[in-house]
Amino acid sequence: MAALDLLTADLRNIFGTRLQSLVVYHAIASAPPSEKTTEPIHALALVDQVTFEDVAACAARNSGWERQGLAAPLVMSMNEFVRSLDAFPLEYGQIIAAHRVIAGSDPFEGLSFKAEDIRRACEVQAKSHLIHLREAYIETGGRPALVAHLIVASVAPFKALLASVVRLRGRSGDQTPELVREAEAIGLPPSTVQRILELKQARDLASGETVHLFPAYLSAVERLASRVDEWK
Repeated sequence: MAALDLLTADLRNIFGTRLQSLVVYHAIASAPPSEKTTEPIHALALVDQVTFEDVAACAARNSGWERQGLAAPLVMSMNEFVRSLDAFPLEYGQIIAAHRVIAGSDPFEGLSFKAEDIRRACEVQAKSHLIHLREAYIETGGRPALVAHLIVASVAPFKALLASVVRLRGRSGDQTPELVREAEAIGLPPSTVQRILELKQARDLASGETVHLFPAYLSAVERLASRVDEWK
């Protein structure tokens, strides 16, 4: 892929032998190398050290990367990455779980996460989602049309939260049927979870349904936050 060839060449020009590994992650990682993607290509460059001059050199090339469909790459030292595993177990876990090596060696061999770090990160994610839902509902004034927009806007973070809980349970999967099954296994109402995850647009919700769906949704998130908080 021309975009990744460009990124690799530019990073090697900037870092030289200090570039240890370059990986892509998320959707692009599971796609065949020859397959085109409409999503920005996310990459992580692990190097010996990062200076301001390195960051400035990357910034000078970013417009060219954007034209090639590349997101600004994450650039950090391998030591920074390893020492941050406990702080970002969910985010880094997703990278490790779905990545493809573009240059250098696979940097993630032998790396692991502590179960308590994942639980704590899930707790933060769940309670943040709960607090946001309550605050945002108050801001809507309870008006069904605005509540419908609130629910739809919350679908992506709710899906990410459920995927994190799946990881906490020692499983994998981020598709709706899998998430609904895992949610039911920890006591969430599957019909409510299913309905939330399948929503695409606010107009998919009639006023009458919105009035009943939001309390059920909020109750499910409250239950989820409580379960994660008590996780053993």
